[in-house]
Amino acid sequence: YWVIGKVLFDTLLQLPLFQGLAQEDFTRILEKVKLYFTKYKPGELLLKEGGACHELVFVLKGEIASSTSSADSSYCFTEYFPAPFLIEAHSIFGMKTHYASTYRARTEVHTVSISKAFVVKELFNYEIFRLNYMNIISNRTQMLHNRLWAVFGNSPESRIIHFILSHTLAGCVGFRFDLYGEDVVLPLNEEIHLVRWVVLAPVTGHDFKLSN
Repeated sequence: YWVIGKVLFDTLLQLPLFQGLAQEDFTRILEKVKLYFTKYKPGELLLKEGGACHELVFVLKGEIASSTSSADSSYCFTEYFPAPFLIEAHSIFGMKTHYASTYRARTEVHTVSISKAFVVKELFNYEIFRLNYMNIISNRTQMLHNRLWAVFGNSPESRIIHFILSHTLAGCVGFRFDLYGEDVVLPLNEEIHLVRWVVLAPVTGHDFKLSN
């Protein structure tokens, strides 16, 4: 138990949801909660778009791929997230409590899940957890609002930047763009926030790379 508790403490406290939680409080939580550990091989399905969200799922080890399709299924945008990572904390409450994306293991992945019932009954009793959860939801809402009202130029570079930024979340380390069955694979780094994206000669019609 001590080993499991220490590993969880060290890993989960890296997530914004548990930051600031005292060790004695976390130990008390571990004594009450039923934790569901799962290990996935590369390529295995974790969660499917449209599936009911009735738990918080934490990625403790490995890297996952989050794929979201457009409403008309004309393209799919996939982001890559390394551990530690919390999957769709916003989907556990609200009018639509279903996952918005499909998640697969990109490497060997270890997860731990906590039921929604325990979150409501126990975790919300801790003020720091409530504040962290509200901050996560608020930050996401503010980010989406700012992107909605952001002004971008009409150049191809500006439109590409706007598209990428409007489809990626914090913590993303790379992404893949599937358009009508054809693929574009792009690395993601700090330069994505700069106007350094250029369109290559239209050999395929949709190749992108970072300009030096």
